[in-house]
Amino acid sequence: MDRIVYLDYLRVFATFAVVMLHVSAFGFRETYPSVDWQLFNLFNGMSRWGVPIFVMISGALFLNESKVLDVQRLYKRNIKRMVFAFLFWSTAYALIVGIIVKHNSSPIYIIGRIIHGESHLWFLLMIIGLYMFLPVIKPFVNTKRHCEYFLLFSVLTTFIIPLMFDAINIVLPSQKEAIGVVKESYDTMGISFSLGFTGYFVLGHYLHRYVKIYSKGGALYIILVVVLMSAIFLTSFVSDLTNHANKYLYGNLRPLVLVESICIFLIVRQLGVCNVIRNSINHISSVSFGIYLVHFIFIIILDYLDLYPYKHALMTPLISLAVFLVSYVIALYMYKIPIARKYIL
Repeated sequence: MDRIVYLDYLRVFATFAVVMLHVSAFGFRETYPSVDWQLFNLFNGMSRWGVPIFVMISGALFLNESKVLDVQRLYKRNIKRMVFAFLFWSTAYALIVGIIVKHNSSPIYIIGRIIHGESHLWFLLMIIGLYMFLPVIKPFVNTKRHCEYFLLFSVLTTFIIPLMFDAINIVLPSQKEAIGVVKESYDTMGISFSLGFTGYFVLGHYLHRYVKIYSKGGALYIILVVVLMSAIFLTSFVSDLTNHANKYLYGNLRPLVLVESICIFLIVRQLGVCNVIRNSINHISSVSFGIYLVHFIFIIILDYLDLYPYKHALMTPLISLAVFLVSYVIALYMYKIPIARKYIL
C-alpha cells in the first residue's frame, strides 16, 4: 500500500514534539516561579499535541474502510508487538534506573518498575487498549454520520463535562459536596467507552476521510496560534493562582489540546510535499516509534548527570534536537536487527 505522505510528516513532527515536551518537563516542574519558567512553559505548551497526533494517525490508518480488519492478525501482529515492546523496554528502563540511577538492584524494586513502566511507556498500554477495542469501534464508525455522532458524544463526555466539574469546584468551592454527588451520579452512567483516547482515534479517521480542505487554511494558522497562546497564558495564570507549576490545561484530554491537534493535523495535511526532504521524512517516519522508545534514556541521563538546561531555558529546542537526532541514529541501527524490528520497535 502506498504511503500517505502527510501522515509521515505528522509522525515526524509529533515525535519531535514529544521529545521537546520531555526535555522541557523538568524545567517546567522545577523552576517556577521565574523568567526561565515562562520559557519552559512556552516550549512545554507548544509540544502538547504530540501524543494526540500519534493516536489520530493510528485512527486514520486502522479505521480506513478499505483496510480489512483481521482480528487474529491484529492480536498476533499488532497487539503482540506492543506487548513485547512494553516488556522489553520496561525491563531495560527498570534496570537502567534501578541499578545505575537509584542504586537499587532489589528484585522486588526492579519487578515493580517493570510492571509500572517508565513514564513514557504508558503510551504503549494505551495503544494496546485501543487495538483491543478496534473490532468493536470500526463497524460503528463506518459512515460519516456515525463518526460525527461518536465524536460529539466523545467531546462532551471526555473534554467538556469533566472540565465543567473541575471549573465549578474552583469557582464554587462551597458547593463541592453537592457537585461531588452530581459527578458520582454521572460516573455511575458508565460511559467510559467514549472516554480517553478513543475520541482521538476516531477523530483521525474522520479528518482523514471526510474533511475537505479547499484553501490554504489560513484560518487554521490563526486558530492554532490563538489556542496555543491561550493555553500558555492560562497555564501561567492558573500556576500563579495555585502557587505551583500547574499543567492541568495541558492534559491530553483538555479542550485546548484537542483544538491544537485538529489544527496541526489539517495544516500538515494541506501542505504541499517538498520533494527535497520527502525521502528523509519517510525514512525518519519509518523509525519514529524507535525514536520514541529510545529518547527517554537521554532524559534520564540529563537528570542523572544534572545537565538539564533549567538554567538555560533557551537551550531547550537545541537540546531537544540533539536528543532527537541521537535517538534517531540508535533507532536506525536497532531497526537493522531483524528480531528487534519485528518485536520491540
